[in-house]
Amino acid sequence: MADNYSILVAIHALNYQGKEILGENWDNLFRDLKKALHEKGIVDQAGSDELLLVGFELPFTAFTSVLENLARLKIQYEWQESLGPLPLQIVFHLEKPGDLPTPLRDVKASLWDLLRYEEPYVSRALKLQWEQLKLVEKMPAHQFEDVGMGLYLLKLADLGAVRSIKLFPPRTLPLSGKLPPCFYCGMTTHRPADCPSKMLTMATQGIPHVGYLPVETIGDLFAKAFASQIKLDNILETGLTSFQIRQQLLLQVYVAYFDLNRIFQPRFLWNNAFSGYSKWKDLLKPETVTVDSHSLHLALDCLRVGQYGQAEELFVDESRRPKGRQFHATIGRAFIALELERESDMGHFLESAAALAGPEKEKIYISLLLARFYGLQDNSWKAEHTLDNVIAVDSDCADALYLQVQLMARDGIDEKGIRQLRRLVGDHKELFIAALMDPQLAAIAGPVEEVLLNRLEVQRQEAEGKIRQVREMVQDVATWFASDDETLTPTLADLAGLEQQFERGSYYDNLEVAGKAQGMLEFCYRLQEKKLDELHDAIKKASKSWEIHRNYWKPYPYKSFFKEFHEILVAGKETLDKVGVTAEKNMYGGLYRQSVEMLDGLDEGLLALNVLAKKMAWLKIFFDGLKLFGRKLVATEIALLVIGAVVVPIVAFWLAGTKAAGIIELVRNPWVQKQALIVVTVLVAPFIALIRTLWALMES
Repeated sequence: MADNYSILVAIHALNYQGKEILGENWDNLFRDLKKALHEKGIVDQAGSDELLLVGFELPFTAFTSVLENLARLKIQYEWQESLGPLPLQIVFHLEKPGDLPTPLRDVKASLWDLLRYEEPYVSRALKLQWEQLKLVEKMPAHQFEDVGMGLYLLKLADLGAVRSIKLFPPRTLPLSGKLPPCFYCGMTTHRPADCPSKMLTMATQGIPHVGYLPVETIGDLFAKAFASQIKLDNILETGLTSFQIRQQLLLQVYVAYFDLNRIFQPRFLWNNAFSGYSKWKDLLKPETVTVDSHSLHLALDCLRVGQYGQAEELFVDESRRPKGRQFHATIGRAFIALELERESDMGHFLESAAALAGPEKEKIYISLLLARFYGLQDNSWKAEHTLDNVIAVDSDCADALYLQVQLMARDGIDEKGIRQLRRLVGDHKELFIAALMDPQLAAIAGPVEEVLLNRLEVQRQEAEGKIRQVREMVQDVATWFASDDETLTPTLADLAGLEQQFERGSYYDNLEVAGKAQGMLEFCYRLQEKKLDELHDAIKKASKSWEIHRNYWKPYPYKSFFKEFHEILVAGKETLDKVGVTAEKNMYGGLYRQSVEMLDGLDEGLLALNVLAKKMAWLKIFFDGLKLFGRKLVATEIALLVIGAVVVPIVAFWLAGTKAAGIIELVRNPWVQKQALIVVTVLVAPFIALIRTLWALMES
């Protein structure tokens, strides 16, 4: 079984007993059952005539496919209740990649001896995941009975209530006519010359809008649109605007149908001709479209309104014009031949255009047109070969790969085709809508809807899971902020909007929800990282500040006056150690807030240290100045006394025998000397010492 499928259905057929009940019809019934299950599942080639193994992506689809088809075939082959149950033993098993092979794959396994005919059984692996797979909600009232060997009998209150989901019932409405499929759009109700798509432009598209509608709504509108087709065609003919499409859901769905095949329509020829890009993937960028050929533009307009003679002349003139767009003019002539129902001429012009193709956009375009042409001519081999040329140029060309799937649909799609379709609808949201509405896939509607249902469910679960992650993340991140912090207010508003968008339930909405939610998760992660960076920066800043205060404290000479300073230092060190250890742990909101609160307390302590440090500085200045003043005072007094002891005798010697002898007597007077000593030691020396002290303090 392919890795993509998770549900294995094993059906053991007791052929001998079956032939006794239905005779020759038994083999036909079993063959038809296998064929019917293959429509929505993949038949495992490891099975046999006695053991049918089928893989399904969705559990509920597995149940509905088996039970509905078995009931239908019993009626078809005229089974009667009096004949007893058909000898078919049915087991549903959840099989995961990497699991050991289940005994269900062995037709000779003893577990088959435990099972009753036609009764559905489930394996233990499936039963354990029953609620997670939402089967409790989807299945009618039921209960399990353990029969041993890891198997459980599924007892359903109403077996007939297990009905399959028709994802898009009106798919075949465009094929309700009797004409061949229109080259432009695929409808069988009109000829190409009358195709409504001719009135559309690349600016009037519905697919970008339709994806925002629930699938059920799209189906209802699709049915209404084709019931009102004449009215809608008249609207298209009078000229449709983008505003009208945005405003009217019915127009959105109707125009979206034509968008499925837009590359085969004249509007895309116009876009290919006038786009400034040479790469195929860039063609839909409208800002690069420049109409630089009046004759080609006018020719396409004439084609649109059915003036084929004038259109032909203009296309021919364009082909002959120097540096004219011969490639696009030749395709234009092919479209004229198409609308005039000259198929051979159309093929001739398309093949001529293929020889003229230059850039990548032209090679891919003409190959797709030729593949479409050959496909509608029932020449599948040529169509496939032409598409191979496209894939050789661009192996990821979604348009070519999807056209391959359309071609496969005619002969029955295989597992490779299903994988290709699954990849396309997963990678390109527009192709999900295309596969949903495309009538050309009607022949394989079962497998297609299985893929789409699975894609819808996967995308819904992804969106739901992302919203849950965002909700939990926002709640967690909120604990990193203070209660009055409004940083997360816009994020909470975005989350509410995201939840509302998810409730709308459309495919595009779920895609956007998943993308936006991922962006919100990344934003929350960045907020956490920012908070962690701020925390580490705050720790570094606090550590640096604490280190400065500690270095100031170490040599401080008057510690006994400031014991509080030391106590705050010790407490700060303990806080820093705790915060440092906490910051190295797996951080969460509560731990972060605890760290912030500890740092806030540390900051208060550091502020207190700043205040104390100022007081300590002034005290140190005072005591240091006092000691310096004392030293300066002693030195000054000694210096003055020495000066007095030396200078006075010298002055007395010089003044001896002069008129100033009286002064000498005065100086030698003990009382005067005593008073002079007092003045020097009490006034002069302290004043000089104070000046010297202040000067020294200023220099230091």
